[in-house]
Amino acid sequence: MRRDEAARVRRDLTLGLLLPANGYPVCYLNTPDNSLIDAQITSEYVAYAINFLASSTGNPIRVVTHSQGGLNTQWALTFWPSTRNNVFSFFAIAPDYRGSINAAAVQQGYGSNFVNALAAHDGLTAHVPTTDIYTLTDELVQPETLLNATSALGGSNTTNVAVQSACPTVNPDHITIIITGVTEYLLLQAFGAANGRANPNSIPSLDRAQLCLDILPHFTSLAGAVSIGFQTLVAVFTTFTTVSDPQSAVTARAEPPLMPYTQ
Repeated sequence: MRRDEAARVRRDLTLGLLLPANGYPVCYLNTPDNSLIDAQITSEYVAYAINFLASSTGNPIRVVTHSQGGLNTQWALTFWPSTRNNVFSFFAIAPDYRGSINAAAVQQGYGSNFVNALAAHDGLTAHVPTTDIYTLTDELVQPETLLNATSALGGSNTTNVAVQSACPTVNPDHITIIITGVTEYLLLQAFGAANGRANPNSIPSLDRAQLCLDILPHFTSLAGAVSIGFQTLVAVFTTFTTVSDPQSAVTARAEPPLMPYTQ
């Protein structure tokens, strides 16, 4: 559940290769206006998709997100409890649950009304088996630290992993964390685990050594890596020009009001 053309490329050439190759059919949620509208509305699409897919398959689903997708999914799980029994495993890559001090969008600012509403309704605690993976060198989502990361949820149903805690010499950014070996290894581990969560402490030493050298895992194409870089630059440029354009339908000078159900 990720966004825009850059997201499609990242899916098709990275995780879109990894997951089907390991027995997981992929369904991609394309959210309205590249997720630049009110995040509360985007989260409604996430909630509907979770319940629809679980109902269609007859089984709880596995969810993988990147960046804002993690925040949208956690909002859906918090305010639509019907989604919780429909998620077997939630794997969030570089989410910004507490917002970011570098946020480009007002709702994702550190201490925004949106983020505070999530926290006030126990939204910083995992509602389903959850693995959060993040990088200390994220240039967009901050603060990211080993103890108080904005990407980390609390609760006994959560595994929070900084890439550097598993591989101290690996320093991916907000985008390249997707094609970091340890990220994709732990994704498969979480999706295959009986409890729906990754356990970085269980990585065998030989696998860990390889993963920490593996900048471009075998299940990620070189074309995917190149496209990630190019499409990300395009997406970032498009996002900033869109939110700064006073004629844009998604331009906001202040946060959208909180929905009544958050009161």
